[in-house]
Amino acid sequence: QDLIHGSSTGKPVANSCSVVMNCQSNNQLRSFMRTISASGSEFCIDSKEVTAREYISALHRLGIFIEAKHLIYQGQIEHIARQTPEERVQLFEIISRTCEYKAGYEQKKDQLIKQEESLVELYSKRRDIAHEKRRAI
Repeated sequence: QDLIHGSSTGKPVANSCSVVMNCQSNNQLRSFMRTISASGSEFCIDSKEVTAREYISALHRLGIFIEAKHLIYQGQIEHIARQTPEERVQLFEIISRTCEYKAGYEQKKDQLIKQEESLVELYSKRRDIAHEKRRAI
């Protein structure tokens, strides 16, 4: 309901609002609509009313995760503009869901660093052995 506002008057200009998303998946055009009113929300897929769970599940199958906060509500633009670059990166990671892979990425990165250190150590040992071999001959 925060989206239904009357700008500077502070009085709602409508009793409800709706958002429709049309997308094509597997050569099939699908329509997703959500309507918000004082009595609650209504969800429709291809003009058929469905439960919120069915609606969210269908969006998830398309790779759209509404939990990601990829909507910026009225009044939030200034807040986001004042964020530090690190905070904006964190917001982008939430929206793109890359934060879900961060722990695994960090673990792999640590493994890579350890392997690189081990490789440097092995090259050093090889060089020392080759040097000793040349001196022995």
